[in-house]
Amino acid sequence: MRLVNTQDASLVNMTISDWQTAVMPKVQGTWNLHHRLDKYQYKPDYFVLFSSWSGLVGQWGQARMAVYHNLVSAESNDSGTDTVSGEVLKQFLLQVSMTPALLEMPSAAEFLAGEIGAALFGFMLCDLSEIDYSASIASMGVDSLLAIELRNWFRIKLGLDVTVLEILSSASLAQLGQVTAKNMVLKNVQVF
Repeated sequence: MRLVNTQDASLVNMTISDWQTAVMPKVQGTWNLHHRLDKYQYKPDYFVLFSSWSGLVGQWGQARMAVYHNLVSAESNDSGTDTVSGEVLKQFLLQVSMTPALLEMPSAAEFLAGEIGAALFGFMLCDLSEIDYSASIASMGVDSLLAIELRNWFRIKLGLDVTVLEILSSASLAQLGQVTAKNMVLKNVQVF
């Protein structure tokens, strides 16, 4: 099965919003890498990021993919500081590890949908107030690269293996929260 980005267009036909959707996560990732290098007092002589020939010379009609291949997203997962949401998620995981039956309550699926939505919108640099938990994943602009980021988030934060296809085929964030709760029950969630 081949996933096609229906928003791809030549640069001359691209809106500023389309451009920002493609570029901003990469800019933020590059900025994160810059700050991480600075934190460890590593001063490279050069800081050039290309991941493909397409990113270097471009390809007519594939401007968005060129952006994806051009800038490397290097978001750090171990910044040493936890957000309020991260602490709440840890508490939730601790509670459900002691009482797995909590995962069978609708509020658990709603909580998980909220955490998944917050992670996803964080990757997309979108305002959390714009999350529509009933909207399809595809209508939110989630492509295979964002799905990979979200898959990694599932692995790191919840200890679950969720495939890119499972993410992209989810009817909504609400449904993804329900599936996540069920998968956690099946896994008999353990806190790391």
